[in-house]
Amino acid sequence: MTHTPEHLLMRADAGLARSMLSETVATRGTDDNRILDRARLAILTLADGYPRGAAIQFEAVYDLLRQQGLNRNRGAAAALINEDLKVWKGEPFEQASVLLYMGFAYASLGEWDNARAAADNALFFLQDFRPDADGRDDRFGRGRTTAALMRAELQAAARGVEDNPITYDARVGAATLLHAVASQRLGRV
Repeated sequence: MTHTPEHLLMRADAGLARSMLSETVATRGTDDNRILDRARLAILTLADGYPRGAAIQFEAVYDLLRQQGLNRNRGAAAALINEDLKVWKGEPFEQASVLLYMGFAYASLGEWDNARAAADNALFFLQDFRPDADGRDDRFGRGRTTAALMRAELQAAARGVEDNPITYDARVGAATLLHAVASQRLGRV
């Protein structure tokens, strides 16, 4: 039976899963999923208790996300044939999550300036998903009951949709809290 990192994690074998993902990242080169694989490795490394190793991986992910022209000459083919022809950079919500985890890694290391910057970047990615000032945009459930929000969350999760009320609020809350803690530790409050 071939094991995947996901199977290994279900068996609580994070070390072997990290090793497998490390090999994948090392052999990917310029593969279209290299950012996703490195982000998965960074998050798993952080969760396994190695913030320094995670920070190194997150920095590589950040550099790739900021790289201009990564999908140059792929746009037309992706539009006409298949979106999978582009290098995966993730949706803004996914990028915000990666940046938030990056901030957690820096906070674990006591690098509060970097933690604050990562939280700022995560909040920047999330700002486009806030409801309109006049309240007309109800994508995130303002004014809906808790039961309605839970139903929307479950339905969105079943469809694989990322921009749902609970996920949005949790990410904004976590990034805001990380920013506040880092600011306090830096004496900027």
